[in-house]
Amino acid sequence: MSVALHGELARAWELRVRPEEIVEWRHRVTETVKEWDVARGAEDTVSLGVTELLSNVHRHAGDPHCWLRLRRLGAFVVVSVDDRFPQAPRVVEPGPSALGGRGLWLLRVMVDGHIGWVRTDEGKRIWFSAGPSDAPTESGA
Repeated sequence: MSVALHGELARAWELRVRPEEIVEWRHRVTETVKEWDVARGAEDTVSLGVTELLSNVHRHAGDPHCWLRLRRLGAFVVVSVDDRFPQAPRVVEPGPSALGGRGLWLLRVMVDGHIGWVRTDEGKRIWFSAGPSDAPTESGA
């Protein structure tokens, strides 16, 4: 269920990330964004971004407990994940032979740099926003 807060829609879940449940969370978030009637490109970006952030909690945080939050602000959706790992996320362009490390870099490209993080009392919060500019365009070719 979505909650309206001062004209915005919001959802929040406290969860323990399990790899086998990440697909379920991706579907749940996608359905929420569909209910909010945002641009298709934003819906896809949010889905992929949530997958990346929850996968990073599983791989790097050492504690599967986290908060997943969505907020609709006008035509945009802001996604944040709070985890208990205070280390800054690495968002760097990987080399051509790197086997990993592309997720946050690709997400940053997809959201035109609208991604960031802050330390919290218990660890950190990483966030990104997606909106109509993330919608695929036709080249006319």
